[in-house]
Amino acid sequence: EMCIRDRSTWGNEEVFNNDCMEDISSILANGEVPNLYSKEGNSNELMAKLRENVQLRYKKVIDSDEEALEIIKDVCKKNLRIVFSLNPTVDQFRERLRNFPTIFKYTRIDWFLPWPEEALKTVAEQYLVEPELAEQKEGITSICVSMQEQVRTLAAQYESETRFRYYVTPTHYLQLLNTFKRLLAERKEIIRGTQLYENGLQELKKTETFVAEMRVKLIEMEPEQKQCSENAIRLAESLKKKKVEVQDETEVVQAKEEKAEEIKAIADKLQAECQANYNKALPELKEAEKAIKDIDQKLSLIHICRCRRYAVCRSRWSPYH
Repeated sequence: EMCIRDRSTWGNEEVFNNDCMEDISSILANGEVPNLYSKEGNSNELMAKLRENVQLRYKKVIDSDEEALEIIKDVCKKNLRIVFSLNPTVDQFRERLRNFPTIFKYTRIDWFLPWPEEALKTVAEQYLVEPELAEQKEGITSICVSMQEQVRTLAAQYESETRFRYYVTPTHYLQLLNTFKRLLAERKEIIRGTQLYENGLQELKKTETFVAEMRVKLIEMEPEQKQCSENAIRLAESLKKKKVEVQDETEVVQAKEEKAEEIKAIADKLQAECQANYNKALPELKEAEKAIKDIDQKLSLIHICRCRRYAVCRSRWSPYH
């Protein structure tokens, strides 16, 4: 898009070499950066887009890339605004005045007066926002403002006496505030380290007291400990003897166990043989039981028949018949 009343702000930090100053001078004088559009690139896509934008904006036919570039230059020279912030207290300012007069020819210099006391106070309040400074913030702000005013007064006195000017700029005031904040942060670290050191000393003292108490208790418990050691030795000897006895009993039990295992093996073998004989004799036993049952039935019939015969005969020969 076309540049319409745009504003660019430059400072000492952005201008890091003389090439930047040359480009700024060319923009102010000619409305362009030298060699920004090379001859090889006049027919590329960028130039085509520039011509299209110029034709749409100014409703006219552009015959060449040079004509489009001239229109763009005129628009840049007419609408571009550059705010160039420089520090007049350094030698680099004088060198730029001599080497790049175009910058000062096409610009207007605004010399900013020293900040008033109210501005200094407001800036200090905005900078000093640490919570621990809430109660002393007003006093610290007054001290910073007073220091800046005193340095400014001393600089004027120094100039009147030596005819050498010492510049006191707002940058110095900001440096004062930043220095105060840096020292405050360092003080926090020192206080924090001191607190850690004191806490460590307290813990060491507590540990020392605890060790002394434990040493006294150990001395008091030494006889009891000695007695416990003797009891432990006697108990160890007793356990050793019992261990030997247990080992002997274990050997006897193992021998009995082995003998019992042998007997069990023989019994299992006999049981297996008996079971085999039983399984072999079982069919015969069943047949015998069946035969006995048949015999019992036959004997029961014979007995019943005899009883009946005897009853008949007796009834025949009875004297009461």
